Amino acid sequence: MENAADSNIAAEVDVLTTVANAWEPLNFDFSTAPGFDPNIEYGKAIIFFDFVVDKPGDGATYYWDDLQFGPQFFQIDLPVTFEDPLVDYSLSDFNGASSVVGADPVDANNTVAATTKTVGADFFAGTIVGKDFGGFANPIPFTATDCPSGCSRRLRGSSSS
Repeated sequence: MENAADSNIAAEVDVLTTVANAWEPLNFDFSTAPGFDPNIEYGKAIIFFDFVVDKPGDGATYYWDDLQFGPQFFQIDLPVTFEDPLVDYSLSDFNGASSVVGADPVDANNTVAATTKTVGADFFAGTIVGKDFGGFANPIPFTATDCPSGCSRRLRGSSSS
């Protein structure tokens, strides 16, 4: 990104594609980019393709579309519904668990998380909810005030082999 009036005011991030001959969403996170200042007005987006020093152009064509400044996502909090498109439902798997967020196999109008304990996974393989943002926005309520009828929590789930 560059300031429209001064090209010396700029911030850069590198993002690598992982597929060829197919569309792939790429996210450019400038929050930790050297020189980035959210108080500066950036008026230019500049994209470099196959940015390798001392590599001349080879005639390759790069297709790109739908450039947008993404919405500000909100930190995950209870209750976790997987329904709000502006909440970052970060799931971080460990020791052989593999999770995705998608359509409920019973009710396509409902969004759920599906976790697979892969073959050979550790017995304690699991998923951390909200890890990328440091957990929930608010502490889990375990006080008599916050859960007057007790602090039981329910988890709707199913298992298939």
